[in-house]
Amino acid sequence: MGKPSDIAAQTQTSEPPGRADAYRIGEFEIDLGRRRVTSQGREIELSRMSFDVLALLVTRHPEPVSTAELLDTVWAGKVVTRDTVKQRLKVLRDQMPSDHPGGLIRNVRGFGYRLAEAQPLGAPVPTPRTGRRSWLIGGALLVLAAAAGLALRPGPTVELPLVIAVLPFEDLTGANPAFIAQLQDKLISDLAEATPNDGARVLSRSMIGHAVAAGWEPRSYRDELDVDFLFEGSLVETDKGHEVRTRFIFTREAMTAWQEDYPVPDPGAYAAQEQVSAELVAFVNRKIEWVRARQ
Repeated sequence: MGKPSDIAAQTQTSEPPGRADAYRIGEFEIDLGRRRVTSQGREIELSRMSFDVLALLVTRHPEPVSTAELLDTVWAGKVVTRDTVKQRLKVLRDQMPSDHPGGLIRNVRGFGYRLAEAQPLGAPVPTPRTGRRSWLIGGALLVLAAAAGLALRPGPTVELPLVIAVLPFEDLTGANPAFIAQLQDKLISDLAEATPNDGARVLSRSMIGHAVAAGWEPRSYRDELDVDFLFEGSLVETDKGHEVRTRFIFTREAMTAWQEDYPVPDPGAYAAQEQVSAELVAFVNRKIEWVRARQ
């Protein structure tokens, strides 16, 4: 199979709208022949390699493209790793942001990537099956279910083991950085030890360091690291002392599945870390059993 640039070069014709070398992807228009990407009349400057990746995904839509094929086609003759593909896809996603649920470029777990949509330019824009109002109503129901103590019903892509990332907690008091750093380490350690091996996989701090530094959104953790759930939280001052406020985020929907606040009389006390960690570990184990019962 030829490179995407070769494919594009073969399609430089003056065909009318709807031609096979021009596509609409969300709010973006892709002209393969001219190797040009625009959004609302504004040109998006992609590198040669990023455009080649995009062209291959476009020409193969709706089928996915394997990571191996991307390596063989876009990086032919170069010594690179699968991580190179991941990083290139991240750059491409950053350059083509979208409000499309799940993003325009999707991960196909264990295989590669595909586009959520790609319509020949000039073809009718498909009418969404559900509007923003129904999406918001559905989201509100999910949050209410979680608040009532019900487990968030996982979609078909949630399966055991759950992949969990514990993000650094924020010290909003400005006076307890050691407590916050120790809490993250303790949570990672306790979750790894107290959850069944086939039930959960907890990513180490080093594995998510680059994502934290880059300020990834929840769905980026899902797309790039296969993370199902994120733990995050903060230490705040209240009129009664301090609280640790925690959230458990379902990355696929970028929604809070569960949240809880814990009074912390003394942020310097080890017992406070024990209490918060024990509660969160218990929640994860309940979640694992809920998923296991439905598999």
